[in-house]
Amino acid sequence: MNYTLTEPCSRQGEQLPDVIFLDLNMPIMDGWEFSYEFVKLLLENIPRINIVSSSIDSRDIGKANNYDIVKVFIVKPLSDGVQPHDK
Repeated sequence: MNYTLTEPCSRQGEQLPDVIFLDLNMPIMDGWEFSYEFVKLLLENIPRINIVSSSIDSRDIGKANNYDIVKVFIVKPLSDGVQPHDK
């Protein structure tokens, strides 16, 4: 089953948040599918996307860097000394 983001974003009067915290491992549509669909939207104000994931795979971090909309990749679990992979 394919899901798209166009239906929820087409409602008039709704605003997107300034920041989206995105987990890569989600049911129905994973974080990569979300990112792929999200960049296709023609938005005036593009929210800042911060990936928060348990993945420590350098390929995931590299893939996140291919998306201009992704600003930070934070590895879970979070602690006081969180060192995000900031762009």
